[in-house]
Amino acid sequence: ATGIERLWGFTGTVSAARPEALDNLDADASIAEMAELLRVPPKLLTGRKQKEAIRAARNAQTQQQTQVQLGAEAVNAGKVLSDTDVGGGQNALNMILNGG
Repeated sequence: ATGIERLWGFTGTVSAARPEALDNLDADASIAEMAELLRVPPKLLTGRKQKEAIRAARNAQTQQQTQVQLGAEAVNAGKVLSDTDVGGGQNALNMILNGG
């Protein structure tokens, strides 16, 4: 158990400079192994299907947040363009929309 903890601690330190270092470790396998070494009842660990459902929900939420952020950035870009005077009574947004 100490070896697993030390490996994760070392990898965490290395990952501060090289994030790809975390790709070397399998968190699920590490937790399962630690649970076994510490004689933790397996029923206390989340099952594979439940983990997949939790992760899918988290992924969907992250994607939704990304879409909201991208939408907000697009709105902001449109506002900046509409506030940018390009002369002749025209703003940058109108110029782009009118192909000119």
